[in-house]
Amino acid sequence: MSHSAIRLACYLAVVCGVSLRHIARLFSALFLIPITKSSIKRWIDAIGSNLPTPEQMLRQLLALAPVTECHIDGYYPLGLTMV
Repeated sequence: MSHSAIRLACYLAVVCGVSLRHIARLFSALFLIPITKSSIKRWIDAIGSNLPTPEQMLRQLLALAPVTECHIDGYYPLGLTMV
């Protein structure tokens, strides 16, 4: 299976929220590629294993744009107070 097809399957599953069964149907109908749900699940797991943990992602995002306040009025997660 080509890397492009694998990325498309993972994109449909994760970003678009399409079920594995529907992805398998799309691949067989549109691309004439018979594929099982378990194969798609293995691809998603393999690609996901290379991603950072949620804590590491949060640290990277906070390094790019530090959080100084929250959308809830009066709540300042970093201990900052507004005057």
